[in-house]
Amino acid sequence: MSVDALYFPADRALVAMGNTSRRWESHYDSKKVYAPDDEDPVRSQGAGRGRLRQLSLATIAQGRIAFSLIDCGVEVREAYRVGAQFVYLGEIRGPFGRDTSAPLDPVLDRMAGRLFAKGDTYLIYSVGALEPYESRISIISDSDPAFGAKSGRTTLGAVLHTVDGDGSAPRIVLNLSQLCAQIAATLSLDFTAAFVTEIA
Repeated sequence: MSVDALYFPADRALVAMGNTSRRWESHYDSKKVYAPDDEDPVRSQGAGRGRLRQLSLATIAQGRIAFSLIDCGVEVREAYRVGAQFVYLGEIRGPFGRDTSAPLDPVLDRMAGRLFAKGDTYLIYSVGALEPYESRISIISDSDPAFGAKSGRTTLGAVLHTVDGDGSAPRIVLNLSQLCAQIAATLSLDFTAAFVTEIA
């Protein structure tokens, strides 16, 4: 079974999300948790009223991201949509994007729900009404060579400016590498196998 198809009992999944209450289940039942139509974030095991809800690894990562953002004041539905950007969409900016026979670049390419293979992966969210929606979110590696080209800027300063805007909007920065490592440890998963993009 691949890690992409892993499901966990709701009680273990909620602990891995950092949510020991039933807050996620309330959000899910009230349809605030976003998932594309072709994704199955939850499945049930067993028959009848005793069926146990199980959550996918992608759902756990999305929930962990969403709770971090909600705790910073981001609206619930928006927080889950931001988490969905990581778990359901990859980023291909290296040569593979132009030539599928080219190898993936460890700092420019990542698969959906996976971290960049080199450096720490950060999610930067700009709080505010920037349009289009995608310009408020950036998921990047701190090893991206573009940061070395920005003279006089710390890596974190360069990272913050990867999100569009005039610089006046506040930004929330999450270290997704640390977040995913915590999930893997809680679920006793191999961190690399579960979360890091494989580079051939």
